[in-house]
Amino acid sequence: MYGQKETLYDILELPNNAPPGDIEKAYQNRVAELRKQKEAQDPRRVALLREAREVLSDPARRTAYDRSLRSESFLGTSEPTPLPWKPIGIGVAAVAAAIALYFVLRPPPPAKPGTPKEVLAAITDSLGYLENLDVGGRTTPVGLSVAIDEKTLITTCHGIRAGAQLVVNNGAALVPVRVTLADQDLDLCKVAIDSGRKPARLGSEPRAGDTVYALGSTESGDLIFAAGTVLNLVATPKGKLIEISIPIPPQASGGPVVDPFGRVLAIATAPNPVGAGRHFAIPVGWIGEMRSRAPEAAPAKAPEPRPRPRK
Repeated sequence: MYGQKETLYDILELPNNAPPGDIEKAYQNRVAELRKQKEAQDPRRVALLREAREVLSDPARRTAYDRSLRSESFLGTSEPTPLPWKPIGIGVAAVAAAIALYFVLRPPPPAKPGTPKEVLAAITDSLGYLENLDVGGRTTPVGLSVAIDEKTLITTCHGIRAGAQLVVNNGAALVPVRVTLADQDLDLCKVAIDSGRKPARLGSEPRAGDTVYALGSTESGDLIFAAGTVLNLVATPKGKLIEISIPIPPQASGGPVVDPFGRVLAIATAPNPVGAGRHFAIPVGWIGEMRSRAPEAAPAKAPEPRPRPRK
């Protein structure tokens, strides 16, 4: 023993200069002796034997250990302090459990805004291109739609023609769909689709100045996925419409206006009730207020008084 401290050599009952081949033999002998004992094996002793074998069988670790034996701190003469193995084991287990619980319960890291390409890819599987199919087999565009659940699309109502079959054109076929709720006052329609779509994630009301993306149009009329900003929240009798800087053509009416995280904030509408030269979208918050109703009639004008005939 060094300074009254039991060394790994003492545990294996070997001299400090024991050859490497003796380490494993000594370990096996000590383990065999423990097994012969009638009383239960001391788990601390078994752990120490394993540690002694692992350290002394590794040349690099053994050299470092031998160097520590010669250090002044190890050669001190103070009484050894036994390690409280059980409390240490319980403490280590508690810390490990706390760390595991943290990783399970910690909030996810904040999402990073995507590039326009990433945002478009995130919502593509939620889109549907709607058309009216007449009895002669001819189609006319209605606009876009976006899935709010696997079997329900949301779109603007004004392009849907009465008496025609509403279909989704997926590029390979025309898939029949049907309107299940038409709130023409809000200009929002729910459309059932049996083939299913990936539901889009819905966001909340944006603020002026926020960056948004939508399917807009170029000067030549081609559809593009464009970036823009929220210009204003315009108060109307029904609620606030969202004015955006992205020109929305009629064939993109009903399409989603999304934020940089791919969340749908509003449904684009064109033509809009405000007039040409401005571009608006209907907040997704209005979806929860939908009910079957016709558009509100404009208030009747009071008849103008007739001029009295002159006498």
